[in-house]
Order: sequence, then C-alpha cells, then structure tokens
Amino acid sequence: MTQTEVSFDEETLRKVLLGNMGAEVLLGKVMNEILRTEMAEYLGAEPGEWTADRRVIKIINELCG
Repeated sequence: MTQTEVSFDEETLRKVLLGNMGAEVLLGKVMNEILRTEMAEYLGAEPGEWTADRRVIKIINELCG
C-alpha cells in the first residue's frame, strides 16, 4: 500500500480553522494528493518526468505530426 504525505500551508490551515469550509478544504487537498500519487504510480513517472516509453511516443508524434 502506498503511503502519501500531505502538507498544508499557512493559508490552508487558516481557512480550515477560521472558515466554515474546513472539511471541504482538507478533503480537496487530500484527494488531489492521492490522485497525483496514483497517477505517478500508474504512469511510472512523476509529473513532468518522461519514461522511456513516453519519450518514444513523443518522438513518433513529432516525426509524424
């Protein structure tokens, strides 16, 4: 099972503690981080990183396009 660490900046914590949308703010941050982690795991690459397979597809698209 993959473990994901989620950090919150000062502005987010302020919204959670002082606002009326605390649960929504926290849930949104957590879900976005989970999705980012799942995508990176599925693709085998972090955002902006290219695997060998993706590089080949990019080169083929550039040559044919």
